[in-house]
Amino acid sequence: MRLKQFITGAAVALSTFGLLLPPEAIAHAADAVSGVRQAAVTIDLALGQGGTIRGQVVNQDAIGKADTIVSIRQGDREVARTVTDDSGAFAVTGLKSGVYVVASGKSAALVRAWNSNAAPPSAAEGILLVPNELTVRGQERVHDLLHGNGHHLGLGKHGIGALLVVGVIGTIIALSIDDDAS
Repeated sequence: MRLKQFITGAAVALSTFGLLLPPEAIAHAADAVSGVRQAAVTIDLALGQGGTIRGQVVNQDAIGKADTIVSIRQGDREVARTVTDDSGAFAVTGLKSGVYVVASGKSAALVRAWNSNAAPPSAAEGILLVPNELTVRGQERVHDLLHGNGHHLGLGKHGIGALLVVGVIGTIIALSIDDDAS
């Protein structure tokens, strides 16, 4: 009976702790456990008239990001730079067939650009740049509370202590509920 109570309490404490972790910690833990990062995917893109690459930069909610810088690189050399319009759309002309990295902030894509007459049938006509960040809904306020981020309630370096206190309280509640059920 005591072993069951201990396991139940430990499970409640660990799940409480897991809910309070910031999204970055969860992402880094997943990378550390798997040891594998997702490989870069090359996008086949048909160049438009005049060697044009068209695309859109959006945030994690699929809303276009206005006035965002988009850089197009070939190797170590930046071959073009532009700024998105009000809807996050951009277009760069004068490019030739080749491999490019199209980047904007935390968004980047490896693009194999083709002349329209040589492009494979599966080639896209535009590119969508989305930030490469972990999206976890509902945890931002807890993260701000534990780490400050400019808020007056921030616990700063004492955040781990607060998590431990919450875990202990959760364990006590779980054990008392289990005692009441017996």
